[in-house]
Amino acid sequence: MNGDCEEKRLRVLVVDDSSFIRKLNQAIFEDLGFDVTTAEDGLAGVRLGLEGSFDAVVVDGVLPGLSGPEVCRRLSALPPEKRPIIILQSISMKGYAARSQALSAGADAYFEKEALGTSMVAWVREALAAREAAARAA
Repeated sequence: MNGDCEEKRLRVLVVDDSSFIRKLNQAIFEDLGFDVTTAEDGLAGVRLGLEGSFDAVVVDGVLPGLSGPEVCRRLSALPPEKRPIIILQSISMKGYAARSQALSAGADAYFEKEALGTSMVAWVREALAAREAAARAA
């Protein structure tokens, strides 16, 4: 610890072309104390993701501009110290094939949009805690 009294707020980027899903994810994460930035297409998501310092990025599978898997590929190419936890989520991409496509594109996890909410946020928190513990141990 560096002696700061205030804990660092975790930053999340939500990339989704549905304003409803962007607002829903934003509300869920903000309610739990995350700072949230949003983007409505793949190009904006990649630009923000590469320029910002995000702890996690939640990407829709089907986006205008660049597809969700392409956004994952580009963000997963960041150096390890700058690479966020990447979650691909989709309502139209389902099952094992969708999970396999997400993971092969560089996503750390895949969630169907029906699973939005606490399970996704809990997974993000656990993944970030594991990353922090590994960094401290190194």
